[in-house]
Amino acid sequence: MHTQPAQIGLKRWLTNPVLQGHTAYLKRRTLPDGRRQTLPPEQWQIVRDTHPHDRLLTPEQAAQIHQILEFNARHVGAGFFTNDLESKDNFREFSYLRGLVFCAECHAKAITKTKYSKDGQQTYQYYACRHARKGCNNLKGTRKHLIEDELSKYFLQQSQIIVVEPNDTEIVVPQHTEKLEQLEADLANLEKMQMQSLDLERLKEDIRQQIQDELNPFSQRSLERKTAQEIIQAGNNLAIWNLLSADEKMAVIPRLVERVTVANGQVKSIDLKA
Repeated sequence: MHTQPAQIGLKRWLTNPVLQGHTAYLKRRTLPDGRRQTLPPEQWQIVRDTHPHDRLLTPEQAAQIHQILEFNARHVGAGFFTNDLESKDNFREFSYLRGLVFCAECHAKAITKTKYSKDGQQTYQYYACRHARKGCNNLKGTRKHLIEDELSKYFLQQSQIIVVEPNDTEIVVPQHTEKLEQLEADLANLEKMQMQSLDLERLKEDIRQQIQDELNPFSQRSLERKTAQEIIQAGNNLAIWNLLSADEKMAVIPRLVERVTVANGQVKSIDLKA
């Protein structure tokens, strides 16, 4: 009963500039009848970094929160979150696909469907055209597992670092990026310094963390720092995509994919975000 007001209050708190060390002015205006009206945040006057030492959110964290709120506003509906108290994930399987799948024939947003085997032991989840048999000839649904597999293969293809050996066996080579090499060189130089300094130790620890982020491209800290293209480039192993949890897929894939089109049981196209 009170869920919606609570969500609105939480959103206002999470997006409050004060959490980022800023101060907001002119947040309200007085109406002709004397009532005070709250203005939308984009109309506030923001003075930045008025209390930087008290900030609770970094710019990267604030951007990620904005992204999640924006995605949820467009995609979240009933059945989006798991009710399994034993699960380590907050989101259900395939939740990340919500709002990304479209019919390749009529271009309408696809709807999700579930079918069960005759013995009730198997569950099949599909995306299907909402206008099937109502003017659209795309009559066959596309399994969500197939869409997921095609996405993984496409991401791997986009990373463009598959090496073909003489025996035609495809081997995925882990990428040692220039950024990683530079971080390792910086750390090595700092380790050579013969001095005791708290600031130096903090700097070395920060570089060590950045190295770990490069080695584990789907850690939360790493995702905050990477562009969509860098995430794709980091996913240069099919196992990486296949082993992501439901929550990790929710954090990663909507950042990469603009839309997926399906028709008659097949994925027809995958469009990445610019």
